[in-house]
Amino acid sequence: MTPRPRLRARRLARRGRTEAAGATAEAPSAPAGPGARPVATYAAVLDGRHLWLGVDRPGTPALRDAVGGQVVVTAPEALDTVDPGRVPAVLRLPDAPHPDLEAVLVAPDGTTVPVLAGPADGGRVPIGPDGRHRWAAYRAEDASLRLRAEAVPDALVLQGITTAAGALVLRCEPPAPLALLAGPNGPDGSDAGTVVTLAGADDGQGGTAVTPADLVGLAAGPVLVVGAADHRAVRRRADSLPGPGRGAPLPELLDADGTPVLRLRWSPEGVLQGEVLAHERTEDDVA
Repeated sequence: MTPRPRLRARRLARRGRTEAAGATAEAPSAPAGPGARPVATYAAVLDGRHLWLGVDRPGTPALRDAVGGQVVVTAPEALDTVDPGRVPAVLRLPDAPHPDLEAVLVAPDGTTVPVLAGPADGGRVPIGPDGRHRWAAYRAEDASLRLRAEAVPDALVLQGITTAAGALVLRCEPPAPLALLAGPNGPDGSDAGTVVTLAGADDGQGGTAVTPADLVGLAAGPVLVVGAADHRAVRRRADSLPGPGRGAPLPELLDADGTPVLRLRWSPEGVLQGEVLAHERTEDDVA
């Protein structure tokens, strides 16, 4: 658990406590009175691996199979008995793919009560550790809080970028010739569009060497997706940073005069992007 998700969870849990009553009123099956079901004051998957879950009453949060009913994951500690929504519990999510999960609160006698979905987090949902799924929270038809493992588009995983002899060398897994892809494209790199240009050549060691000559004829303009010719985008190996574009800067491609001609950066969803920059191309660039 990293400090950023923890601080974000605490801040939004405090906000969630003030909204929980409204969320309960909106839930179609939320009973009123002392027997009302517990309501989530905060629920979000912030790092792709854990669910941060705050509930408006004491108890031990858990996740159970939404169909079979058996408890799959239990929080290591019960929520605070004085102010249960103050600090969310953290539950380790099972490996995906996995059937949908339902959030419940476990009483001291072992009985479980489904937790009603509260205010939505609204933040992005990182990809899980397998690189092929992400856990997303949703409100079921009976207003219960559930999670599903959603498949994400197949992608290449960036292993490293090095600079050598006026080129950027990108290595991905699995190895594949890279290209710059135009939109339309989804926020996670899905549905990447037409190939604008093949981005360099095989360096003989499983990497793609991109030089200024590969950009000749391209005008400075919109940000492009870096990916393969078959439209698979390139993504980060791990995607727990809230702002990878700022937290994980990447090297730039320079021309013979040392002027940047291609800027690489991460999208908020951890997809590698390339921005072609305006510059005066020389004979050295295309030699």
